[in-house]
Amino acid sequence: MAEKKNSIVEIAKRTNVSIATVSRVINRAEGYSEKTKQKVLKAIRESGYSPNLNAVSLRTRKSMCIGVIVPDITNEYFARLIRELDDFFVTQKYTLLICDTNEDEKKEQTQLRNLISRNVDAIIYISGQDRIPKINASSCPFIVYIDRCPKNASVLVQSDNVSGGYLATKELLDKGCKKILFARDRRDVSIVVERREGYLKALGEYGVPYVPTMELHTSPEYEAARRSLKKRLSAKALDFDGIFCSTDMIALGCVNALQETGYRVPDDVKIVGFDNVSLSKFCNPPITTITQDSHAIAYTAGALIIDKLHRKFIKNTHILIPVTLERRKTT
Repeated sequence: MAEKKNSIVEIAKRTNVSIATVSRVINRAEGYSEKTKQKVLKAIRESGYSPNLNAVSLRTRKSMCIGVIVPDITNEYFARLIRELDDFFVTQKYTLLICDTNEDEKKEQTQLRNLISRNVDAIIYISGQDRIPKINASSCPFIVYIDRCPKNASVLVQSDNVSGGYLATKELLDKGCKKILFARDRRDVSIVVERREGYLKALGEYGVPYVPTMELHTSPEYEAARRSLKKRLSAKALDFDGIFCSTDMIALGCVNALQETGYRVPDDVKIVGFDNVSLSKFCNPPITTITQDSHAIAYTAGALIIDKLHRKFIKNTHILIPVTLERRKTT
């Protein structure tokens, strides 16, 4: 005779509690003691029982899926965030549905509509837009924005980009730099604006006047940054002794442009990047950079979603995660 499949009824019999109590424990509802909870969870582990997720979804009207909208899945920093999010949500029995927008506004709006139509329980949103499109509140799940901050974002978890820009520029100033170029993504996305604010704050504190020509606007890709700085260097004599870059890929492009033009890093020009991606550590010379705490960002955003799904009140809707300076050989 085939072995009888474990079920919620069997778990209830083994623990001598009602089927309703087992169901509440499985669905993390209330109405049972901690002792009962541990007894039920132990029985579930020992029996190997696994809830039928389709049945759970129909009963609870929850998909047990969290949507994630990301601008560029090939970006190491975003990939790191997604891995941390997956680590968090797998412990909560949720599955991630990941949508890559490739920094395309129309595709981003399409992906958002697709996630809503799939009835995901919540969305973690890294937007490439300055302002997100209006969403029908009655059909929209709970959204937590991370990394970038659209003007109409309601719940946000992000790195302290102003502090990061300040720490990076201060490092250059403390190392003796007097003319600091800000090599930045040409788009006015929130993270660039905030990092620039930190740059200006440090200059002001050290009594260094801001000069508009001390900004290099480029695309965020390595090759674009390398070409942009080489073009500037070919057009005029070296007029800066430090560079704060809004990303590590821009920093790597700047390092190589300087080396190809005959300048030494850090002897002639010191450089600080932002993101602490792997290449910043293994290139030559290794790049001083700002580290974002992707683990804290992901787990904070995840905890907000779980609290919301459990109908808990969310008090803090704008959370800043501290950043740190990682000193290496470019300063």
